Amino acid sequence: MMPKLNPDQLDQLLMDITALEDIDSSLDANSQDDLVSTVTKQIQPLSPSPGLRDKLMNTVTSETSAPGFADRLSRFFKLDLRVVHQHLADLANITAPNWEATRLEGIWLKHFDGGPGLQQADCGFVYMEPGTSAPMHRHIGNEWMMVLQGEALIGDGQSMLAGDVLLSPAESCHEFSAVGKQALVFAVIVFEGIDWHPD
Repeated sequence: MMPKLNPDQLDQLLMDITALEDIDSSLDANSQDDLVSTVTKQIQPLSPSPGLRDKLMNTVTSETSAPGFADRLSRFFKLDLRVVHQHLADLANITAPNWEATRLEGIWLKHFDGGPGLQQADCGFVYMEPGTSAPMHRHIGNEWMMVLQGEALIGDGQSMLAGDVLLSPAESCHEFSAVGKQALVFAVIVFEGIDWHPD
């Protein structure tokens, strides 16, 4: 990692830039290009801080790893950002051993432990191929759902897109479908389970 500039070095750099601006106004175009080339060769790149690096890397992830959601998922699941990135990497291979096929064709689950306060909850990701549906079911406890990719259509006609969060309270019932051309991927926290055969 390159050292950071101290206040004296920063002041000197600003004075040098001001002096260069004065010189720049009296130079022709070729001389300006030469000056810029010389100065840029002498500037040493600085490495970003680890926190800034994580934020930057989070913005350039692939489509299958839910771009831009790592920080939100870290808070959602109460997990360290590095752990979240490991789980997000699994979105690139839905058939990997840590994904579970459901009895419903085209729907896969990935379970993992949540952080503090979520030890009794079932946490993970759900992947639904376009056109698949989760039939009517009852939430025994609360369920939180955050869409990461695609579009969900809830039985009451509510549409959910990437970034939307839904709380399904205990004893509530609904069904939903993956609509559109893109697979639906969402993060989920389920308390006390789901009854797939509500009366």
